[in-house]
Amino acid sequence: MTDYRELLGRTFAEGRRIALGDPGEVLQQDRSRQELFALKDRPLPFVREYLGETTWGASRATLRSAAKNPKTLACGCRKSSKSHTAVQCIIHRTCTAPTRCIVTGATYTQVRENIFARIRKLHAGALKPLPGRCGVTSLRVDADWMAIGLSTNKPGNLHGFHADIELPPELDFDEERIDEDSLLPPDPRLADEDARRSERDPMDVIGDELIRAKRSTSKARLFFVLDEWAEMRSDISDALEGSWMGDNYSVLAQFNPTFPPDSGHPAARALRRGSGWHRIHIAGREPPAEMHPDGMFDECFHHVPVSMMPDAWVEERIVDWASAPALLACHLYGLPANVGREFQFIPYRLLKARFDSPIPDNGKVSWRHIGWDIAASESGDWNVAQLWVNGQLTAEDQWRTGDTAVSTARVLRLAETWGLDGVPIPTRNIHIDATGGSIGKAIADGLRARGIVVDAVDFGAGEVREWERLYGNETFFVNRKAELLWVLAMVLARGMATVPREFADTIRQAQWYTWKNVPRASGTAIGVVESKDVIRKLFGRSPDNLEAATLAWSRATVLPTFTKTNNWRTI
Repeated sequence: MTDYRELLGRTFAEGRRIALGDPGEVLQQDRSRQELFALKDRPLPFVREYLGETTWGASRATLRSAAKNPKTLACGCRKSSKSHTAVQCIIHRTCTAPTRCIVTGATYTQVRENIFARIRKLHAGALKPLPGRCGVTSLRVDADWMAIGLSTNKPGNLHGFHADIELPPELDFDEERIDEDSLLPPDPRLADEDARRSERDPMDVIGDELIRAKRSTSKARLFFVLDEWAEMRSDISDALEGSWMGDNYSVLAQFNPTFPPDSGHPAARALRRGSGWHRIHIAGREPPAEMHPDGMFDECFHHVPVSMMPDAWVEERIVDWASAPALLACHLYGLPANVGREFQFIPYRLLKARFDSPIPDNGKVSWRHIGWDIAASESGDWNVAQLWVNGQLTAEDQWRTGDTAVSTARVLRLAETWGLDGVPIPTRNIHIDATGGSIGKAIADGLRARGIVVDAVDFGAGEVREWERLYGNETFFVNRKAELLWVLAMVLARGMATVPREFADTIRQAQWYTWKNVPRASGTAIGVVESKDVIRKLFGRSPDNLEAATLAWSRATVLPTFTKTNNWRTI
């Protein structure tokens, strides 16, 4: 026979336990959180005892530095556990003390799959229970205590993250005790705080510190993680730097250095001596003497364990990349990609020399040119349109879509918007990528059928030589791409062109292509060393901004004219 009184009692007890929490469970949670808080500045024991993972020299140095220094930079080769170490840092910082962790990268997919997929796996498989719930791109412990993943192409979306947050008092602690402590006047008998604490249970002291951290804005930490920083746009990084203020923030940036050491990208600036960053270098194997990064880093680790980077993989890469020293430098030795690259079409010094030498608008709409690098699909490269006015890069628009009709309409609207005094830019001054049988050629043919003539530039075709007066009649080129890259370099060198420093992506990509002399029966010609696929492999993306800049200097439909006063000028 059922004893309904006993059943009712059990039901009431279960309901009370659910509503108020079991005292034993609450005490256990308190103790667990206090143990975690004791490790808030000790990442190595946390990774070992909670995540159950081993570390190697570079990852240990990164973990220590992220807990100790305001800014930590891990610059390294492939297959060196940089991203995995960043994930360990995120879980350690988020689960041990009140923290807002902001994780960002070049793309949302990268943040979701490279970082937060690993966070979910490690959090779920922890040896001891960890606080928080994992989402697709989040790890939330409380309303303002969390790690979140963000990716955006709008710098304004990243403003407003600061360490001056106040976390809500929702943890399982005695709030009455906190209120009483905050209202009591100072007790002279407690002047020797350290002595008083030495007589108490260390975990009680840690619990008090956690309560104070929970209530004090000065203890709430702000932690930024920049995954593959080198691939993030410069203006996005600049927006983030506005949050790196005060005493209670820290930043971990890790990347493969796909940029020249003298580049203007924030990641390159962080590598320089006196930048304020603690710089950690990771190389797959000891770099050769001519590439050795003497004095560039604060800590160096020059042999990734063979369990992570097998010797066979290293040997294959050395053979495969024998003719591409930039690939070896960047991906095997973890060094900026132009080490040993003496034949850049457009060295950074050439761009830098023109930063502060603007070219005035001469008031002629015919001297306005648009270069349009076309993306074939929404998931692929970017569409980039650039406006050049009298030889100066003045405006830029970039978007992603695979709908060529939408993109074409957008560029024609830009010709109107970027015109002069209501007069649109002539369509013959719109230079589009029509290489081979590309989609750009189809767009150009479709526009021509509508009576709209644009300059369809085929990079793979032969030289056109409309700029022969600029480079002379004894300089030859393997193809149109080499010719226009050479032209862009020469107009920069002669003061006929300038790329203002705010066009950081163009400046960065301008240094990616190198040239070589190609023997031919008719004489030596200048060729481009890297294909576009190699550039993607080397630098992680397509040089869309540079391609648009290069296209804009084609004059196949209207030959350039020259005047020579103090400087060269051309349309």
